[in-house]
Amino acid sequence: MELDPNLFEVIMDLERTKSNFMNMRNIRGRGKSIEEMWSDRILDTVMNSLISLAYGNHLLFNRYRDEYEQVVEESNHKRELARRLVAMVHFSLRLKLLIHGYRDLVSHHVDLTRESTVAFATYHTEKIYSDIFDFYLGFIHKSNYMFSTEVIALIREIERFNSNRRTLKISGSENEEIRQGTNEVKHELAMYYETTFLRELELSFNTFWYLDDVLLVSMLNNGDKLWEDIAKDKDAPILEDRLLGIQQRYYQARLEQTIGLKRINAGDLEEAAIEIKKSVGTVEGIFSKLGLDYSSDRRRQIHRLGQQIHNSSKLYELILELTKIHEQLIKEVEAGNLADIAIYLDQLHKQIDNHDYSFDQEYLSNLPTLYDNLENRLRLLLETDPTPVKILEQVDDLFENLERRLITATDQISVIFSDFDASSSASITQIDSILAQCRTLKIVNSLLPKRVPSKLHNNNRLSVLIYLALSIRQDIIAIDWQNRSPVQELIHRTKAHYLADAAYFAYNNLKTANLPDAKIKAQYAGTFAQSQLLQIRNNVTVLQYMVNKDVITTFDAILPIALSPEKEWTIYAIHRRLEPLDRFEKYLKSLARSSLIMREHKQIHGTVKDIDWQEIENLEHISKAILAYMTALLHVIEGTFHASQANFQDAAISLTEAKELGYEIGSLLLKTKNGGESLETVGNLIYNFATFCREAAANPQTFHIQQLPFVGALKVLKDFVFEM
Repeated sequence: MELDPNLFEVIMDLERTKSNFMNMRNIRGRGKSIEEMWSDRILDTVMNSLISLAYGNHLLFNRYRDEYEQVVEESNHKRELARRLVAMVHFSLRLKLLIHGYRDLVSHHVDLTRESTVAFATYHTEKIYSDIFDFYLGFIHKSNYMFSTEVIALIREIERFNSNRRTLKISGSENEEIRQGTNEVKHELAMYYETTFLRELELSFNTFWYLDDVLLVSMLNNGDKLWEDIAKDKDAPILEDRLLGIQQRYYQARLEQTIGLKRINAGDLEEAAIEIKKSVGTVEGIFSKLGLDYSSDRRRQIHRLGQQIHNSSKLYELILELTKIHEQLIKEVEAGNLADIAIYLDQLHKQIDNHDYSFDQEYLSNLPTLYDNLENRLRLLLETDPTPVKILEQVDDLFENLERRLITATDQISVIFSDFDASSSASITQIDSILAQCRTLKIVNSLLPKRVPSKLHNNNRLSVLIYLALSIRQDIIAIDWQNRSPVQELIHRTKAHYLADAAYFAYNNLKTANLPDAKIKAQYAGTFAQSQLLQIRNNVTVLQYMVNKDVITTFDAILPIALSPEKEWTIYAIHRRLEPLDRFEKYLKSLARSSLIMREHKQIHGTVKDIDWQEIENLEHISKAILAYMTALLHVIEGTFHASQANFQDAAISLTEAKELGYEIGSLLLKTKNGGESLETVGNLIYNFATFCREAAANPQTFHIQQLPFVGALKVLKDFVFEM
């Protein structure tokens, strides 16, 4: 596994991987559970993505922490930095919870060949968290801007959780070791799953960015097993009301319903019926466990949420069964087999008459009524002299009105999008209302009989509108994180583009759509530009941190080695210290690539307002120039080593390469426009550096690195970065 500096691509890849998994036709293949299939298929992507996000947040956090500590006087700027640091700490803590959750899920469902993934996650998570915790301890005592009580409580609960895990020597699935622990510690861990973990993940799902019911089901299972383990001890006291197993069933039911709805939208009604039926059964298991005891708020909430899933799933179950019977009836009619039609009509009547459901939702609740009307119409028709043509005419006529209503409703939503104002304070409420309408329309449209002419086309139109609404929603949320948590803002902006890209792709596959095409194209282009721009700005900020903390200190460490008399280990020692430069180089290359991609995007899709495109082009040239300059400095050090060993030919080669890079930097800087006086000064210093290298290459016998004011050379490097 490898940390990726391009968080835009990390987030895009994570979204694609999760979406592909949830869209699999059967994610319980080969008799495995969802958790096992999940672990098999997307573990590495998710773990690597979360660690890369945590590491990127960590580097930015360190950069702003340094700035905070350098601001001595009390000021609005210092207060703003404090608020930003607190938000980034909270983000880091929630990432830690997610990573710990997945680590435990992995331990339960993945074989030992994946231990490296778990070890990688553990090492980086603990290192990042240790730095965050150290900062928290210092910050809370030195600053007047305290962490919120929520953050403090979360830090303490995570520390207590880690302590309890160490006490029991828990490493995931080692149940035999769990049983050796004390009931009190097991109880603490079980309560952690029931309170802290559940609360924080629910907050993340609602206000944060990440939704995964597979993880919730798995983690609540872990907690429930701890409760069961306590109960095996006859002497163990009844500590408190157990709800973990019931909560686990609720999220299991929600997951099953989600998969069922995805199957409905994909037209796979047979698989959908299996998942919806499971959802109904799981909720009924909740009611059985709860009994009539709603004495606590949590019990009442679980019952209410379970009832919502139960009512809606019962309605879906009925409609899916009616649809199945209807399709069988149509096949017989089209084949001219009219003798058995009454059998199918009896089946329709029996389903409608015996199905107990209470879920009133516009359009959706109309479908059972339509099938009831269909049964009555066809029974009357059977009393005359029916023909296949007459029967099919009755069927088509019955569904035609609902079809028109669905098309009209879709058209009206398209008009709303054309004038939608995402800057409005009520825009989230508005977009959620639109989303709810679109999703209901799509479910109803997907459940229409195959004979309905507009079914597929209108389904595709609704897919475009749903993706567009979700993209706009992410854009609105991103605004809330501006100047607070840069990685969280990037996540929302990137998700906005991921969804806009899906809308744009689906839209382009439609020949005629009657959709807000200008809005779709603008959302696609705008979300890409905004997310890439933020990716670039974050990378520049990280590079500023790295040049101070890693790059200059690395060169300072290398220089004495190059001048050391212990020449037999000099090159080896130098290369051992180059890892920080490798990281710096990865971020530079990522920055250059992002700038290039933005310019290519502009050529295809046009300009996006409020973006300085000249600045983007300059960044591409400057990042390449910095990379060349860093390489040139290493060549100078190599030249020093070779010259001191009297390998003058090799010294001349190294110094000539440094000279060529110096001139290449000059040409890159000439391409920048409106770079300002500081950049012009850097350009003059680079020219002097290239001249020095040219003269040294011509006379390597007399060359010595001390002739180059290395402190000044490193200052040039720092100035380069801070001019981006």
